[in-house]
Amino acid sequence: MSKRTATIGIIMLMLLFVFSGCSKAGKYDDFSKEDQALSWQAERKQTFGNSDYSKIATEKEAFQLVEEKYKLHIPAYYEETKKLIADEIPSDTVKPGETVYAVFARNKELNFQTRYTFYKEEELQIVSEVTLNYEYSETNSLAYLRSQTISIKIAPVNGVLPNDNLPDLVEKMGKNMNIPAEKIKSGLAGYEKQVRESTSPITEEFLPIVTNQESIDKKNAFNKLIAVSYDTNGTVRELYAEISE
Repeated sequence: MSKRTATIGIIMLMLLFVFSGCSKAGKYDDFSKEDQALSWQAERKQTFGNSDYSKIATEKEAFQLVEEKYKLHIPAYYEETKKLIADEIPSDTVKPGETVYAVFARNKELNFQTRYTFYKEEELQIVSEVTLNYEYSETNSLAYLRSQTISIKIAPVNGVLPNDNLPDLVEKMGKNMNIPAEKIKSGLAGYEKQVRESTSPITEEFLPIVTNQESIDKKNAFNKLIAVSYDTNGTVRELYAEISE
């Protein structure tokens, strides 16, 4: 074997090693440490199959299913969101109702959903859903957490959150999502100005309050969004937050 051929062979082996490494581990290596804490990935050799587990009664059962059966990880962001909902939604008159868990597996995608309800006596006031979306990459033999969403829906019988605290919720959601405080403050100021100066009811089905989607490099940061939804009467019906690739 000539020296030139041997050198080419070594280079090709090095490139193969580099590219194979990039395709598996290190998916979030270029992200900030704060965003890396919001991520998760692990090697996996098979799809999630096809299964529906609806109305799981307890968190313990749901966690066992996600972590033991499917070998997935539930991030700290889930616990932070659970605490946020428990602290900010109930009021003197609105109390927590049933919490239901569900896991839906569809081949290369798995959703873990937690549904919280809040009632004023017998009347439903708030439904909040937290969804973790996992995906499997057959090419890279990798499972990863693709998105994390929060939806807080206000029942039609009411027009405001129980504590009328939308700005506080946005601030605390944004902090948990590692959005810079200045961006949260700026987004809220712009939203509140729009509401204040609007001469007719706001009826947008999807109105962003805080987003980083225009300023990030998707190779080293997650998309982050907090938005509200209005009905045709100009009443807020939903507060929505998402972290995604």
